[in-house]
Amino acid sequence: MGPSGAGKSTILSALARRSPGGVVVTGDVRLNGRVVDDSIRKITGYMYQEDYFMTVLTVKEHLRYMARLKMDRRTTQLKREHRITTLLQVLSLTSVADSRIGGLASDGEKGILSGGEKKRLSFATACLTLPQLLFVDEPTSGLDSFTAARLVSVMKSIVLSTGASMIATIHQPSPETLAMFSSIILVAEGRMVFSGTTDEALHFFQDCGFKMSKMITEGEFLLECLATERYTDEKQSTSKLKRKIPVRKLAASFEASKYYSGIEDTIHLYEQENQLNSSDFNYKEPFWIVKLFWLIVRGILELFRNPNVQWIRIGQKLLIAWTAGVCYIGTIELDQKGVQDVQGVLFLLVTENVFAPMYAVMAVFPKEYPQFVREYRNGAYSPSAYFLSKMFVIGPGAILEAFLFTTLLYVLAGLRYELEPYLITTAFTFLCINVATSCGALFANAFSSIPVAMMYLLPVEYVSMVTSGIFMKLSSLPWMTSWLQYVSWFMYTYESMCVAQWRGVENITCPIEELRATCLLNGEEVLEHYDFSANHLIRNAVALLIFCALFQIVGFYCFVRKVKREL
Repeated sequence: MGPSGAGKSTILSALARRSPGGVVVTGDVRLNGRVVDDSIRKITGYMYQEDYFMTVLTVKEHLRYMARLKMDRRTTQLKREHRITTLLQVLSLTSVADSRIGGLASDGEKGILSGGEKKRLSFATACLTLPQLLFVDEPTSGLDSFTAARLVSVMKSIVLSTGASMIATIHQPSPETLAMFSSIILVAEGRMVFSGTTDEALHFFQDCGFKMSKMITEGEFLLECLATERYTDEKQSTSKLKRKIPVRKLAASFEASKYYSGIEDTIHLYEQENQLNSSDFNYKEPFWIVKLFWLIVRGILELFRNPNVQWIRIGQKLLIAWTAGVCYIGTIELDQKGVQDVQGVLFLLVTENVFAPMYAVMAVFPKEYPQFVREYRNGAYSPSAYFLSKMFVIGPGAILEAFLFTTLLYVLAGLRYELEPYLITTAFTFLCINVATSCGALFANAFSSIPVAMMYLLPVEYVSMVTSGIFMKLSSLPWMTSWLQYVSWFMYTYESMCVAQWRGVENITCPIEELRATCLLNGEEVLEHYDFSANHLIRNAVALLIFCALFQIVGFYCFVRKVKREL
């Protein structure tokens, strides 16, 4: 317990080895005399103050996925389901087990679960692995006194039934809530001011000169004692006289008291008689590949249930393809004007399949990062499993968008009605999409925010587009910048699509009034005009695959570095 800003959550996260990035923790964390490391995250439960869930999942689905990610891999399916059912019943969540969790009103979603139900769901998540030690941060924040007392009562019954221990931070508990805890630790300004039972705390502060008024509760009295300036008795309170009692003096008084010596004796006893052995935590986490599988399954389910993520983008793609395709209906012929029209359609196919998926991916990682942090700190999965699952989940949706957009625009614009050109165009569209999504993931994780990432990404995009052969002949590039064409995935995609449309084309008509020397008479001349070669298809495919792999490797490195820096 302690006033706001006393350091309750900071101390709790330090004990649980879940301190955020930038927080320097000195000293050791010892469990029954044994120094613990970050592996404590996997054998303990932690309930955070803020609730983060995948809002499109139901309560039971959320618990099932977390059970697959966190519970001992030797646990059978029957035991997992029994554990989930028991928690739902004990925490009174059975009635909403098949209801979607819902989000915040500011996110445009209507929350289905109440605040108390979300708190109980968070506690159920922390209890899935039957941890011997639970850390609970402000479980009653935002709840009324009745709901808070009921929640703590349920938490206590679960902890007692499993033989576990629980450490919780409480800001200002009601008398009923305070009475449920076996002991309390009072902190202020980052110092421990008292540790013991509630009755012992009352005696300690009364010995320090504080007098409890009949008009306040025990919890309110203890918090008032921790304030920087307090009245020492009712006479001084009535006359509005204050005497400053520094927190450090209260802490020193506690260290000199009998209560502190009693704690030291208890610590020494546990160090001598209750040393932990490796068998005390006989836990085997699920295999990495199993966690990756369930993260992919969970991500795909969220993708199909959230219209804002996928279906609106698909509708937008079809609308753009229809609008652009209608403008080209009946315009593409094998003449000089038709050459420009074909190049314009190919330009749309390249740019629309680069920018949209790239920016969509850039928004995914920052949006889901708080939830990743929460689950990663709780030992649910590794950064590599999360990153790969995101790329797997994002890929199929982006490819579906590209397939629908490319096919509709291809047909409406009247490009070559032959199987081979269509398959080549579609294949390179898919490769381009994967490069774009990988690039978006790289920039999203390489920088601290989306605006900063965009600031660095835009120049890269424009240089790649200018050196793609769309706006200028590649042979006209100065020798100092001619190499840029080979690091432009726009160029590899655009050249391949041009080859698909013009390879093997003969007899492009030329108006009589125009000089024959200025006309492009066949597909080979068109490719030469743009400095493209029909022999570059394999080279271009290999280059795009290398770009995709390189972007993903560097993007994963940036993601891991970001996680280590912040966590």
